[in-house]
Amino acid sequence: MGAFFGTSTVTTYVESSAGAAAGARTGLAAVVTALLFGGSIFLAPFLGMVPAAATAPILVVVGILMSADIGGIDWHDLEKAIPAYCTMTIMCFGYNIADGIAVGFVTYSFVKLVVGKWQDVTWLVRVLTVIFLVRFGMMLL
Repeated sequence: MGAFFGTSTVTTYVESSAGAAAGARTGLAAVVTALLFGGSIFLAPFLGMVPAAATAPILVVVGILMSADIGGIDWHDLEKAIPAYCTMTIMCFGYNIADGIAVGFVTYSFVKLVVGKWQDVTWLVRVLTVIFLVRFGMMLL
């Protein structure tokens, strides 16, 4: 539904995973999130009155919280570090979380192919990699 209404599907996924990380397991958190997203349709015009200068500090705090997980990446293992770096770079400089994740899938698969560990790539990641490659190819046309 998020994609149908023009919202990045990653946004709703992040909301759901935040609930799960906080201990939500029954699905009630997803229902509450859906209701709040639905209610936000009516509040959007009012929230549009808030200037960007007022929301910028909150985005900095969110960025800091997201950056905390970077320390968990094994930067000495290039099979993990290269896709992670490419994902973060595209997210930041491309202003698009979904494109960053897509580049991460493609880069991960490419690195595994180059080092001869293609068998470690699951079938789902392989399928998603092909879909993302087709998508990026279509963007060039």
